[in-house]
Amino acid sequence: MLEFAVDAIITIDGDAIITTVNPAAARLFGYAESEFIGRNVKFLMPEPYHSAHDGYIASYRSTGTRRIIGIGREVTGRRSDGTQFPMHLAVSEFEADGKVHFTGIIRDLSVQKATEHALRQAQKMEAMGQLTGGIAHDFNNLLTVIIGNMEMLEGRLTTALQHELAREVLEAADLGARLTARLLAFARKSHLEPEVVNLNDFVLGLTDLLHRTLGSTIALSSALTPRLWSTRVDPSQVESAIVNLALNARDAMPDGGRLMIETANIGVDAAMSDELDGLAPGDYVRLSVLDTGVGMLPEVRERVFEPFFTTKEKGRGTGLGLSMIYGFAKQSGGHATVYSELGLGTTFNIYLPRDGALGVPGADLPSESAGSRSGAVVLVVEDDSRVRKLTVNRLEDLG
Repeated sequence: MLEFAVDAIITIDGDAIITTVNPAAARLFGYAESEFIGRNVKFLMPEPYHSAHDGYIASYRSTGTRRIIGIGREVTGRRSDGTQFPMHLAVSEFEADGKVHFTGIIRDLSVQKATEHALRQAQKMEAMGQLTGGIAHDFNNLLTVIIGNMEMLEGRLTTALQHELAREVLEAADLGARLTARLLAFARKSHLEPEVVNLNDFVLGLTDLLHRTLGSTIALSSALTPRLWSTRVDPSQVESAIVNLALNARDAMPDGGRLMIETANIGVDAAMSDELDGLAPGDYVRLSVLDTGVGMLPEVRERVFEPFFTTKEKGRGTGLGLSMIYGFAKQSGGHATVYSELGLGTTFNIYLPRDGALGVPGADLPSESAGSRSGAVVLVVEDDSRVRKLTVNRLEDLG
């Protein structure tokens, strides 16, 4: 049973000295089986459990108070290389030759915890998307009314001061509209105009602009895959994503460094799909932006795609650039990821479906030609009364 058990099994005596161990335990903790025997089991525990373990045993033997024995609980283990991992420990007590012994059955929870964390993160991002999408939609309606009525009013103004005031209002409303557009992009509700494009063309076309923007202390290079697959995306969103990521990389390298932009053809299988939050298996084009900057703490990396989350000082960023990239990738049928280590740099990856590999919702809708026809009767359907009134007024102005 010990030899073939999947879970780690360790037996200790009443003084917490290990007497038997199975191969699964050796694999889990990274020691040879012989290295366990005769040692106090607490060497497999990080602090504070390491220092307190002997006290647990003594307390149980003197008072009968159970912490794990016969109960089982989630604790933390320590491998031979010092790394820690979550595990479930179930302990039973038995007597042999008049002496008390304890058997611990240990199950590694690392994969389970990682899956649970990824699920929570996906649910959080989905909930935030629904919330921001609803707010952005309502705010967009208000801006529509402000901008529309101001444009109609502007034609009726008579003095230079009045026109100047109207322009100030329109410029402020336009800034608000841009913020709303970014929120809608994160919520995957923005209006995309997809085209079949080759990402290599975008990288090459933006090279001069990026050189000027990044400055002389940052070395820009690219590694572009020849015969790169085409992808069907909104060109303006791709350009915005590349520039946004390059600017973030520049800010992460205040003393200079290297920035590389890569493209690659990627086939996503079932195993890779799990690593990419359930991205549908298939062919994708991957756009990567790598820097040698300061990197991110784990707690920052986990929140980097959230709207309004930023590590920049007040006034230097809205916290919407990366969330817009995430939403654009998702709405295009792809995904966005980040890998970063403190002091070693950051890599952002955008996965976009190969043209024809996946259907992009709304990509093949027929376009309607717009025109003007005086004297027609138009039925205006709009649930927001302010937007409906504005629309009617503008149509009447147009005859």
